[in-house]
Amino acid sequence: DNPSEHQLNVPVYDTLLVTWGAATAAGLEVKCKPIDGTDVAYGRVVQNPFWLRRLEADSGQEITCRTVIHQLLDWFVQLPDADGRKQLLVNMLLQLHEACFNCTGRHKEVFEYCVCDYSEAESSGASPAAPERSAAPTTTLALSAPSSVAASAAIIGSDAVEAARRCVRRF
Repeated sequence: DNPSEHQLNVPVYDTLLVTWGAATAAGLEVKCKPIDGTDVAYGRVVQNPFWLRRLEADSGQEITCRTVIHQLLDWFVQLPDADGRKQLLVNMLLQLHEACFNCTGRHKEVFEYCVCDYSEAESSGASPAAPERSAAPTTTLALSAPSSVAASAAIIGSDAVEAARRCVRRF
């Protein structure tokens, strides 16, 4: 931990939206302390290309790492408040926010940690009840097919591929 690199009073939600390249972040400028050799070298949060990397689903449809992390976070949000696994959500968000002030390698590392935490949480208890949503149809996707798994492993790390497959619930 390097105190000279601490970021203070930086809006968490806007930082994540900009870093992930969310459409709702268009036009947002999140100023921060410049840190040489990182995504924030010029004193502002920028989109990181890691979150736009594509993974192939069973259907052949491609989804981004951003889509996977959104679905993973949603799984935790949908857990009942009394479920102890929900506490992992706080740590994930802290790590995801911290990665915004680093570089692509840190985004990939945090993504892998989040996917592994999800995998452990999912296997340690029942899935959350289906959230109440609009009647809009959803498409179920799963990462598989040997060529897709190999490509996905190169993007997110081989240990995280199986958990990422289970994480992709809807798109």
